[in-house]
Amino acid sequence: MLKSSTRRATTLLGFCAMFFFTAFSQSASDSLLSLERIFLKPYIAGTRPSSPILSNDGGFIIYSWDSKAENKYRYWMMNSDGTRRYQVADTTLGDIELSSDSRTVACTRNGDIFITDTSFTNFERMTKTDAYESGLRWAPNGRLLAYYSDKKLYAASVWKLALYEVAKPSSENSYIRMHDFFPDSKRVLFSETNQETLK
Repeated sequence: MLKSSTRRATTLLGFCAMFFFTAFSQSASDSLLSLERIFLKPYIAGTRPSSPILSNDGGFIIYSWDSKAENKYRYWMMNSDGTRRYQVADTTLGDIELSSDSRTVACTRNGDIFITDTSFTNFERMTKTDAYESGLRWAPNGRLLAYYSDKKLYAASVWKLALYEVAKPSSENSYIRMHDFFPDSKRVLFSETNQETLK
């Protein structure tokens, strides 16, 4: 009876060891993580990745991930099939918005807006203000970029360096929320909420 139990325990330990090796092997084939493993079953160390941005051509994904569970979120990129996964080198990135051509990227760095490409190596400054810009949104034509600054909604012509104030709150207790560009890229749908009326 003891020998039978020993054999079963040995078999079970062997199975567990094989499963552990299969799940965590760093061979070339096993190091390629599927989208399901990364986003639905995070077996790897750290927290679940968030805020995935899929390119319009479906070729790659940008996402935010605290890979070591140290409350230090960084941006990562990978092909949509799970290959070529790497961490974006820049550590100052805030918001990221990918244009419709899947090549141009608008992003914030320390509160200001910059334009770059998917290599994240060369940055062209777009704003320099005391306020923190946020809520980046490209127009469908890829020429205008909408964003919030100091509670106001702006739209900037990226390539002509023109800036338009789209809307501002009607009172100190109100705030503007942009919903989307119209398909013609000439109009913006937004709403205004008065916090006083919500009390």
